[in-house]
Amino acid sequence: MSMYGSAIKASARLVAAVALALAPLRAARATCYHTIDTHRLSELMDRAEYEYAKWETGLFVELANEIESSIPCIDDKVLADVAARLHRIVGLRARIVERDDDRARMAFAASRALDPNYRFPEDMISPGDPEHELYLAIPLQLWVTEQVPMPAAGSIRFDGSTTLDRPRTFATLFQYVGHDGQVVETAYLWPGDDMPGYLTKDAVTAALIPRERTVPRFALGGASAVVTGAGLALTTSALWDRDHACVSEPTDPACEARSRERATAGVGLLVVGIAGFVGTAVALHADADGGGVHIHRRW
Repeated sequence: MSMYGSAIKASARLVAAVALALAPLRAARATCYHTIDTHRLSELMDRAEYEYAKWETGLFVELANEIESSIPCIDDKVLADVAARLHRIVGLRARIVERDDDRARMAFAASRALDPNYRFPEDMISPGDPEHELYLAIPLQLWVTEQVPMPAAGSIRFDGSTTLDRPRTFATLFQYVGHDGQVVETAYLWPGDDMPGYLTKDAVTAALIPRERTVPRFALGGASAVVTGAGLALTTSALWDRDHACVSEPTDPACEARSRERATAGVGLLVVGIAGFVGTAVALHADADGGGVHIHRRW
């Protein structure tokens, strides 16, 4: 592959990477018949808490299911206090609908990490209720984070804060915000869940051929072109002398010797020039292929 082909290959690979990274985002939004903002989300949570306090379990389950299914459709930035409430609703739903106490504990712990002083009103959950024990089950000292890769553009938010530190031991609300400040994706993540796909800054850096390497490569290619041209000129001149000048001047015994010397020098320059071209192409190909493009899918 030529040096231009290698560069084109790197660019094509980068374009493919962008498309691959955005595919899951488009798929996630494709399941949303309409978007929801945090004001509407708060209204739904108000109603869910009200129905839970009235022991209207059926209505609470209906609202909690609507809230959870709406999470991927949230189209504005969720603040920490809203994220804390959302974790509490998700925890109650995990307990009542899914009968999954482990998930209830992790969601409740995420809520307490954001709002440590909050306690459920007694008309919702009394101190002796199982949900109260689940709410306080995980010590906040077990809160551990792990850094995720920086996106190529925009920013990452966890639980209402712009940060690359993902909670590893608790549930978390993930948002990817584009370079224009608009929310591209929202997802509720449990410990061990894959990160949603997004194009990372490292992937872009790896996909592009660094300038400090390409400049010397192209300089070598230019020098090789000059050397190759000189070699071709000497070789052509020598061959012309052998077939014409030395034939028309048989009295000059040194003519053929000079012709052979020029031919030898010309062939040598040709070899050096072609070797330079090959070296340039190989180096550029290695630059284009060596980095590769990696889409971040798991932290």
